[in-house]
Amino acid sequence: MSLFSCLRGALVLAVLLFPACAQAASFDCGKAASHAERLICSSPRLSELDTRLAQAYQAALARDPHPGNVRASQRSWLRQVRDQCQSAPCLTQAYQQRIAALPPALPSDPVSQCDALASHPDDPEALAAGVSDDQLAEGQAMPACSAAVELDPGAPRLKFQLGRSYLKAGRIDSAAGQLTAAAQAGHGAALAYLADLAMDGAGGMEADPLLAHQLYEKAAANGFKPALRILAEFEDKTDDVASEPAQPGGAVGGGAALTPYRNPEVIEKIASRQFDQLSYNEWWVKQYLVNIADNIRAVCESGFTQNDVDRLKALADADPLNLGAASLASTFLGLGAILKQLTANPGLAMQQNAGVQDTDDIFVESMQDTEALFQRHGCNTPGLDRFGKNLRAYVQNDEAPIPSPNAFMAACMKDPLPSKYPPDQFCMCFGGVLKMVGTSQAKRKDLLKNFRSTASDIMSKPANKGRFSACQQGFQ
Repeated sequence: MSLFSCLRGALVLAVLLFPACAQAASFDCGKAASHAERLICSSPRLSELDTRLAQAYQAALARDPHPGNVRASQRSWLRQVRDQCQSAPCLTQAYQQRIAALPPALPSDPVSQCDALASHPDDPEALAAGVSDDQLAEGQAMPACSAAVELDPGAPRLKFQLGRSYLKAGRIDSAAGQLTAAAQAGHGAALAYLADLAMDGAGGMEADPLLAHQLYEKAAANGFKPALRILAEFEDKTDDVASEPAQPGGAVGGGAALTPYRNPEVIEKIASRQFDQLSYNEWWVKQYLVNIADNIRAVCESGFTQNDVDRLKALADADPLNLGAASLASTFLGLGAILKQLTANPGLAMQQNAGVQDTDDIFVESMQDTEALFQRHGCNTPGLDRFGKNLRAYVQNDEAPIPSPNAFMAACMKDPLPSKYPPDQFCMCFGGVLKMVGTSQAKRKDLLKNFRSTASDIMSKPANKGRFSACQQGFQ
């Protein structure tokens, strides 16, 4: 046999024994040391699996905020799993399981990358499995989500995910901007993250548990289930405080006992600027708020000047219906209607007055609630500044403009309720009674949009039944 024939035979044998040399595993087969490595180099299938695992491993290193953990896990797997295999089937199964355990490579488009890197596991709007706050790799998520928001600025989930990434990086202002934009679109997880900021007083803002509670409620209502657990913790703390006797300046359960508000609905709705959800008598609320503004001025010597208080007082005293030329006649007709009711059935009138805000208590209640407000927010703090700003907006009718003269009369006469009187007299009578019994800003706006149904609703309230009857049935 010639030397050439022998060499050719050796080459054929080498190819048969080590075909993977041409397949190129992720390591140098010429340096294969263990039995497992030699098996990999001898099998195209195992070489392919080894290459795929190497790619998944590199992707996991790039995605994990703690790549050292991935390296340690991979070394452990090599020693304790791969190198213990003595057969190709064992290696095949080991590689398949390891590849499945590592996170998949990132998609190429920014929106999918943002979803993969920054989705929250409990976000009902998420399009990916999600990562916890600890697992979020902000260095990768921020550029991906920033590009994603530019591509799809109308997607609240992407704004939330960008805000969440900023928050992990400690960029509170940038985070708050994105989270607020998502929250305004009703994104539950964004509302909860804003509640966390309000609760902790992050970014230099004062902690505001009241605002935080309202945001958690909205987050829960928009499907973010973790907010329900936090709200339950709020209730537990509330129950703990309620079970202890209040001690001025003392401590309850390790913290200062907060005096409850006399009018929590008013304070909460003004603080959160939910004016249309405030059901109280508009005139009463304005008088009450002007007193609080005056108290803030006296204590803080900032926020409100005496001129501010005087101007707000004038606005609070103004006729919210702006009846114009019909104002005097409506006042007399309204007074006559109420007097007729008092004469006809004094007991019914007393019953209807039960539960109505007492104007005699405005000063006392505003003083008590100002003290409770100061317990939660000191002078020149964001919480008190926000409350003062919203107080002005309510009294100034920023979200419920006073109608032009006779606009109320025009809306009423367009669709009046049945009455023994001509429409103009019924409308003046109705307006006069309404000025005396009062209603909310939301109802006042609704009267101009849909008078008949709104007026019927106002007249059907238990406290108002009978008061408007003379406007329809007559004064005889």
